[in-house]
Amino acid sequence: MKVLINNSQVKLGVTKSLCEFNYSLISDDSSLRIINKAVKEKLSLNPESLIIIGVGGSSNGVKAVLNTKNNTIIKALLAESLDSDKLFLIKNYLRSELRAGRKTLINVISKSGRTTEVLAITQVLTSVLKRHVRNWKDYIIITSDSGSELFNLANDKGITALSIDENPAGRYSLFTSAGLFPLGILGFNIKDLIKGARKASIESANKTAFIKHYHYKKGRRINVFFPFSENFYGFREWINQLISESLGKDRKGITPVTSIGTIDLHSMLQLFLEGPDDKFTTFIKIKNNYDDVKVSKGSFFNHDKSFNELLNITYAGVKKSYINHKRPFIELIINDKSEECIGELLHYLMHETILLGKLLKVNTFNQPSVEFYKDYVRRKLKFT
Repeated sequence: MKVLINNSQVKLGVTKSLCEFNYSLISDDSSLRIINKAVKEKLSLNPESLIIIGVGGSSNGVKAVLNTKNNTIIKALLAESLDSDKLFLIKNYLRSELRAGRKTLINVISKSGRTTEVLAITQVLTSVLKRHVRNWKDYIIITSDSGSELFNLANDKGITALSIDENPAGRYSLFTSAGLFPLGILGFNIKDLIKGARKASIESANKTAFIKHYHYKKGRRINVFFPFSENFYGFREWINQLISESLGKDRKGITPVTSIGTIDLHSMLQLFLEGPDDKFTTFIKIKNNYDDVKVSKGSFFNHDKSFNELLNITYAGVKKSYINHKRPFIELIINDKSEECIGELLHYLMHETILLGKLLKVNTFNQPSVEFYKDYVRRKLKFT
């Protein structure tokens, strides 16, 4: 991955190192062996779909990777909110699949093991599973901190349980069992994801964190992430949580905005160029797409070009517009949408966020105000 900072409007001298990490965001080799074994065992059941039950960090990381492919070997459904209409559709889907003799896995993901939404959805969907599948326990995988009530319940009932307690916070759990197991089931090469993640340059993340902090102090407290690929729709939710929940505390924070090129050039670009100068942009450019459709000269279009050529011309024009309007940006350029490149990009952004937290002097791994509503819900349910 190339990191280009030429239009960051910051002159970098020697930057102080912030890279004294005493934790890992990637599962160790022994954990990876356990994850791979679980993937192999569950795939031997020949499932045709996977329902992922999780909210926030338990699902957003999976979505960030999932959408980078145009299709997957196994159909994926995400049950991640208290929206009854959405759950009704998933419940009916599961029932119809089981009645037709088609097998579905259910992966329940909750780092704490106490997430209200996850537990309620799990109760509904496992009830359907029990009614139609004799060996229903074989089709459930619990992913949680070892020692949590949910993890212990899985062990008591003989349900496969995967631990994620080596990770400091759910939104950083993509490269643990929380993200790797479901992605492995869906046909992603998790070995390549890890390979890419380990290539992420902390030194470069250190520089871009300093650049973003410089602009934060100048009043640019909105960070625009601008990937030029429609495969990055899932990325939107992941980066929004990563930035908001990690940095938004102690009256500090950076507001993330995600736009998709070239679609949002026709909606958001005007604001970015001529609106308030309170934004800093990170462009994400993919050098090679899966396919390159070509358009021939004709009545409607008077040029012989490939769509990649058109995209590159457009991207260059957008950067030129930013420069003309004196709007700062950096570029993250990845070779393609392979697991290795995506793993490197996402791990890079995790490190950049952690480093920004150090500069802002906030705890990047907690979310105390979010816990207030969770505790309120648990108290209300206890007395009803």
